[in-house]
Amino acid sequence: MLQRFRSPDGCLNLALNQIPGPGLALEFGVASGRTLRAIAAAMPPGSRVVGFDSFDGLPEHWRDGFGVGMFRTDPPSVPGAELVVGLFADTLPDWAPADDDGPIRLVHIDCDLYSSTRDVLTHIGPHLEPGALLVFDEFHGYPGATEHEAKAWAEWVEATGAEWTALAEGPEQALIRLEAR
Repeated sequence: MLQRFRSPDGCLNLALNQIPGPGLALEFGVASGRTLRAIAAAMPPGSRVVGFDSFDGLPEHWRDGFGVGMFRTDPPSVPGAELVVGLFADTLPDWAPADDDGPIRLVHIDCDLYSSTRDVLTHIGPHLEPGALLVFDEFHGYPGATEHEAKAWAEWVEATGAEWTALAEGPEQALIRLEAR
């Protein structure tokens, strides 16, 4: 049954409570580091946590009030996590999980934009296994939502034939479990 949350953090908190063991947690769109800190604190011992962000803000206009450069900030200090700095399209082609990382347990997609989400799913998708939890931070609930994270997800699912289950939703968020690829 789909759980519904009023808080934007509900989906991420539920996902963090369902992590079955050590593995890899990835966040795309770190900004101030608030959610990456929560992820690093909650992942089981022996896990690796990596946050990706350019810290230059949005590379293109997203929606009203969120133009180029919005969310620009200095890279935060996040104990227990490493940062990969740069645009996803530039950093992900050269990045892959290490042999000893274990499975990708959690992917927090706070990309906002279609293009950024598409880049993440293109490069991380081949490394996802059944059971991986994906939290989308801007999946629905605002004008134009179907043209961004949700659109990139739908295209990736169609291209890969992935099977998935929606576990929860928040005001704009979605928690999805990958079932099969």
